[in-house]
Amino acid sequence: MGKAKPTVMNFYIGKRIKELRRNEGLSQKELGLMLYPSVTYQQIQKYEKGKNIISINYIYQLANIFDVKIIDLLS
Repeated sequence: MGKAKPTVMNFYIGKRIKELRRNEGLSQKELGLMLYPSVTYQQIQKYEKGKNIISINYIYQLANIFDVKIIDLLS
């Protein structure tokens, strides 16, 4: 079984992450450092562009960082 490929849903989640990050005035680097384990700004860039699949662990953390419900990241 091969590596899962990003879907349209990843694009929408990434777009929402970018919107929330910008609303909070955070850089991609700052946001990456807030995650555990931290990720590079390049990885945040890939998430925002929908090029990489974001784990449920990071979705949970991002919902807490942005003080939104998980469903708000998925829609």
